[in-house]
Amino acid sequence: MNKILDTKRLFLREMDMDDLDSLYAVLSDREIMKHYPYVFDEERVRSWIERNMNRYSENGFGLWAVCLKETGEMIGDCGLTLQNIDGEMLPEIGYHIRKDQQKKGYAKEAASAVRDWAFENTSYPALYSYCKYTNVGSYKTAESIGMRFLKEYPDDANEYTHVSVIFREEFDLMKRIPEGIRKFVEGKKYTSENIGMSGSELMIFDDFVLKIVDSRLEDEDQVVKIMDWLEGKLPAPKVIAYQKDDRYQYLLMSKADGVMSCDEYYLEHPDELLKILSEALNMLWDTDISDCPVRRDLDDELKEARRRIDNDLVDTEDTEPETFGEGGFKDPEELLSWLIDNRPEPEPVLSHGDFCLPNIFVRDGKVSSFIDLGGTGIADKWKDIALCYRSLKHNFDGTYGGKVYPDFNPDMLFDALGIEPDREKIRYYILLDELF
Repeated sequence: MNKILDTKRLFLREMDMDDLDSLYAVLSDREIMKHYPYVFDEERVRSWIERNMNRYSENGFGLWAVCLKETGEMIGDCGLTLQNIDGEMLPEIGYHIRKDQQKKGYAKEAASAVRDWAFENTSYPALYSYCKYTNVGSYKTAESIGMRFLKEYPDDANEYTHVSVIFREEFDLMKRIPEGIRKFVEGKKYTSENIGMSGSELMIFDDFVLKIVDSRLEDEDQVVKIMDWLEGKLPAPKVIAYQKDDRYQYLLMSKADGVMSCDEYYLEHPDELLKILSEALNMLWDTDISDCPVRRDLDDELKEARRRIDNDLVDTEDTEPETFGEGGFKDPEELLSWLIDNRPEPEPVLSHGDFCLPNIFVRDGKVSSFIDLGGTGIADKWKDIALCYRSLKHNFDGTYGGKVYPDFNPDMLFDALGIEPDREKIRYYILLDELF
């Protein structure tokens, strides 16, 4: 017996002709094979075994016999084969489990082990699973091992074939997530995106969001502290779980409700947008900060700017065009010196810390959530005003998003807030943010 791998309840081994009766019990079952073009007779099962025995010698893999550890009984097959998927020969994870052994998680258990084996023992950049579009159970099993829908295409055998995929980088990402976090997210569909220059990655699920942060660039301890403190005070995501390892921090939180305030609707209705942003700023400023656990003193901000410069973390290409070069500062070092020499007198409030339009969510014309709370704490109110002003300016002038919305002046923010602008403070905090 050539055993390939073990799981908690199963082992997978190479199949041979001694498995004919056991496999016939699976592949001749009309219920199991109802999504296939035909039910297997004995000759087809024999050919199936022969093809996989040839695959073992030619490719080093194939469909393997799935056996119960407790008894050694073969209850189906699962493995890796090369299949023609929409005109391409691609590595595919397939599985068939005997009817009386279904609904026990064996297909998921075996397919997960094959997924791991394939990524560890081959160089394929992605693994696939395909089936007839009506075979919901099969593609749900694919989703349960981290695959996601790729496409459907017409073919003669299946009418339409449903294709699922998992990419190697997705597998590597999921593998490094600590067990305490992974138990919430494994097998669930998600989209992913990188967050600007922060070195962070978001995995966005239906009901929650996982933020993965490089510990060398950010510290989420303060974020968790402020999120816990904000509960019941302001609409914001709730912490579900938080763990760290030697390199990364993993923050699992509830998903914000609504749409970003830079949604096209609000950019086309600036009066509504300004009313919402004014409401959001006042919600922050009206929050009692007497027991706020996090302070964002300017001294600390300037020290962090110093660290970022020293570690070459400032991207001078991702700044306002007038900040560096002719007519501006020579380099980040000169800018930091100016910031130290021209520190403004703060007006302390609860500050979001990165008050830009994508971080304010809206539902039914009201603020529904503040997100990205890494800079939230007690700080000067003009920091939020400055970053909001810049965000408005660039969302409307096409710098962000590419579309220009004419006849908008970001100074309209001050009318909405009922305040006179402090131009020096606005300039100061925009320049400070250039180092972050």
